[in-house]
Amino acid sequence: MRKPLLTAVLAAAGLGLAACGGTTVDSKDVTSTPSTSSASPTTSTTATETETETESSSAAATPAADDPAAGEGAASEVENTPDAVPMRPEQDEAYLEALRQGGVNVEGNEEQLVGTARTICGGSTITRDAVAGQLIEQQATQLELNELTKLIDSAARDNLC
Repeated sequence: MRKPLLTAVLAAAGLGLAACGGTTVDSKDVTSTPSTSSASPTTSTTATETETETESSSAAATPAADDPAAGEGAASEVENTPDAVPMRPEQDEAYLEALRQGGVNVEGNEEQLVGTARTICGGSTITRDAVAGQLIEQQATQLELNELTKLIDSAARDNLC
């Protein structure tokens, strides 16, 4: 008695899993969903098809309360993006321009250099020395270490402190 019951339970479970096996969606299976909660049925369908279509369209168009993407429209490809250049205060730009004029390529190091200038204004030179060494190693300047640290100091004090 136990063996046939176990066999029946396993067969029922196997059939249940087999019924769920076709969950892959092809692009040809996807249809557009109306953006409003009511769908206007076509006049060539029968009354039963119209009722079924309206019910399924309403159910598909009504967003679930716990769905974070509910109510979003169709996605579209982004063709161009805004420049990722941060807006800087005039003082920061003046500081960076003073470094450029002094012979430093600040490209890619702008935020680090502005942060360094702020530490100089706060009385610390540790970051300045490290950043100067880094700029020399990156070949972002032809200046010697002493010349570069003096330039960073004076540009920071003249424009930010």
